[in-house]
Amino acid sequence: MVGARQRTLVFCTAYTHDAAGPFYTWDQRYRAWVNAIRSTTLDCDQILIVDDGSASLPDWPDATILCERDDLRTDAPLVIYHFENHLGRHAISDFPGWVRSFFFAPTFAQANGFEKIVHIEADGFLISHRVQQYVNDVRDGWVSFFCPLFMRPESGIQIIAGSSMESYRDFARQPVDALAGMVIETTLPFTHVENSFVGDRYGEYIDYVPIQADWCMQAVPRGNIPLDIFYWWLPQGGSPSTTGAEAVVIERQTVDASAHTGVWYTDFFWHFDKVLKPRSYFEVGTNAGQSLRVFSCDAVCVDPHFVLQPGVLEARKRTFFFQGTSDEFFSGDDLSRVFPQGFDVAFLDGLHHAEVLLRDFINAERHSHERSVIFLHDCLPFNERMAERVRRWDETEDEATRDFWTGDVWKVVTALKKYRPDLKVFYLDCGPAGLVACLNLARQSTTLWDNYAEIVAHFERLDLADFGFQALWAEFPTLDSRKLIEAPSNMRAAFGDPWSPAEVT
Repeated sequence: MVGARQRTLVFCTAYTHDAAGPFYTWDQRYRAWVNAIRSTTLDCDQILIVDDGSASLPDWPDATILCERDDLRTDAPLVIYHFENHLGRHAISDFPGWVRSFFFAPTFAQANGFEKIVHIEADGFLISHRVQQYVNDVRDGWVSFFCPLFMRPESGIQIIAGSSMESYRDFARQPVDALAGMVIETTLPFTHVENSFVGDRYGEYIDYVPIQADWCMQAVPRGNIPLDIFYWWLPQGGSPSTTGAEAVVIERQTVDASAHTGVWYTDFFWHFDKVLKPRSYFEVGTNAGQSLRVFSCDAVCVDPHFVLQPGVLEARKRTFFFQGTSDEFFSGDDLSRVFPQGFDVAFLDGLHHAEVLLRDFINAERHSHERSVIFLHDCLPFNERMAERVRRWDETEDEATRDFWTGDVWKVVTALKKYRPDLKVFYLDCGPAGLVACLNLARQSTTLWDNYAEIVAHFERLDLADFGFQALWAEFPTLDSRKLIEAPSNMRAAFGDPWSPAEVT
């Protein structure tokens, strides 16, 4: 399927009507789609929106609007083509407006010399890097993804390339009403339906997109889920609207000189456990068991010197303790003996030296699965003293914080940013020193280990005073932990709901 790059058109169909609700406006739904396409690694030479006779059109400075009888030839990066009359949808299997718009795309593509068309409806998204790369690699055929909900191909995402471009033109020569009463998913002449990716028409049965999804359809925010949380895959938690999304839950954290403003990290973990119900928990740096005691699932704990408090075992049936350093544990004890399918959640809170946390992350990721979450502790210090490599007290500092010590583990965040762009990483404003959540893990990845020596050498040259607090906080988006725990829908929207009862083994 891989060959020379082809000139590629990405398009969607469109229609706006104020009565449909505020999300179905140009500046929200369709701008979200445009921004999402531009934020991906998808090969795209031009974006086309085919409008089914909307009463009004957007005043976007970056968009060129063409109407019927206009010359179709244009090199504008974003084009809106407007049909004058609205055909709409008459019944569930009679949708002449969509058919006309879909039939128009190959005509536009031929006029502008495109060799490949990627059709993604405006409520559909290519989320993961691997699915984007797959789409880029398609050079021939008429391809769609498999929709588990209806057990048939997904018509909202299609890739047409090579010899199938002529097939598309031939198919589009039919009259618009030829498809009335037809099930479009079983009528389109697909040459291949790909079923190796995670995706579905999620909006038809849940109000969020799971974190493990490679693609999605019917991704329409409903109820009170803020847009920045719903669109968790967009850059910086990205609000999809260029005009200012309302009720944003991801708040850009400014560095507080005294403390983080969110809930305490163990309180957040308690809510995380109760809402998402992970099946397995692994932690490095148990100490007295403050974090362990809030998780109710089976657990594996590593610490060189346990000083456990009463009650840490009450919540679960099985708890395994390994007294020693994390390096000793990973070199001698196989985590997969306890969690053969990988852990669901890991919390890394061991020695506060950057190279040690980096090794812990590398070793832990090898025991993850595609839906695991790794939390890093103490990576968001709020003064330079606590971020020093050697622990010390400053009697002039506030009594509430002078005992805090994060060490230089903040440096690991910079390594993840540079070397692992495939990860999904975000901050949580949890006291006392923040949490870093890492998702989209890849247990087979060797990138960090292959570059370990180079990364550690760079660590030695990094200084927080020079790097800057604002630069550190700008590396990844920050989620408001209070808003996440206020509603289960917010928590699920941020992390997905990856450990459903049906998957428990």
